[in-house]
Amino acid sequence: MYKKILVILVLLTVLLLSGCVSQEEVIKNLAKQTDLAKDFLKENPNAEIIIVKLSSDDVSSIINEIRDKCGNQMQVKAYWKVSINDPDTQSAITSWIDVETQEVLCTYRISTGIVVTTTPTVSCSPCFSYFAYVNHDSSKVNLRNGARTISIGGTTYNPGDSISYSHGCTSSPCSVAINWKDVDTGVTHTDSATLHGIITHITTVPTTTPGVSCSPCFSYFAYRDYDRTIGVLRIRNGARTIRGGSLTITGGTSTDCSTNCAPGVDMTVTLTTNTGNQLITIQYIDDDSGVTHTDTATIHTGN
Repeated sequence: MYKKILVILVLLTVLLLSGCVSQEEVIKNLAKQTDLAKDFLKENPNAEIIIVKLSSDDVSSIINEIRDKCGNQMQVKAYWKVSINDPDTQSAITSWIDVETQEVLCTYRISTGIVVTTTPTVSCSPCFSYFAYVNHDSSKVNLRNGARTISIGGTTYNPGDSISYSHGCTSSPCSVAINWKDVDTGVTHTDSATLHGIITHITTVPTTTPGVSCSPCFSYFAYRDYDRTIGVLRIRNGARTIRGGSLTITGGTSTDCSTNCAPGVDMTVTLTTNTGNQLITIQYIDDDSGVTHTDTATIHTGN
């Protein structure tokens, strides 16, 4: 897959330099090559594509919203934002592309009641010289051992063995160096690479359930359901770790997040009033950045 992407990038670069296509056309084609975009365009062949170039100043004002979708890999810098919209289905694909490297860092789908998945392209360049790179995710890089019996951190690997190594990356690109010892000679070696793209998955659920609605609903938390008989709202934490003790709720109470709440954790909020339409405001602190965020929703209790 990576060879295919490389060929596409080379061809697009040649066309751009020759003056055959505009830079916007190159960016559009890059966005269309993601698996998510390909599937979306098959479902919505008449979708329109909108390209906007954002400066670092533009990004600075919305970086928290971008990171809520794409993770901490997104830095304050210039990006191309490519939106593929289908007004008939009210769904869209959004891609964020680094202006300098033309790397597709993040692609996600937004559509009511549909799972939203963010899948940045991952690659390794320059790559390892001894290990064979397979892929990487948000925590580990997957490799295949070379021709020697080696030891890494006390674990022995035979030639050809699969290796899963914790890279510790929080942004892209990220340099990784692995120290390994040749068991036969006792010599210690170092192999390094630069990883591009950190995979993040964000999942949302439908914003309504039969008889009860959440509209307008939360932008960060995923609405699960609402038990109208006891006035309990169930939501799921998004892609960030909420700092323990930082949760403040207006219109309800919760005993969750007294300690750090990990991404994807289910939470419950007991509404103060279980009749009519109730505005719920949740304030929390992102444990990684220390930034305070606010999310709101209106719960239609049906009572």
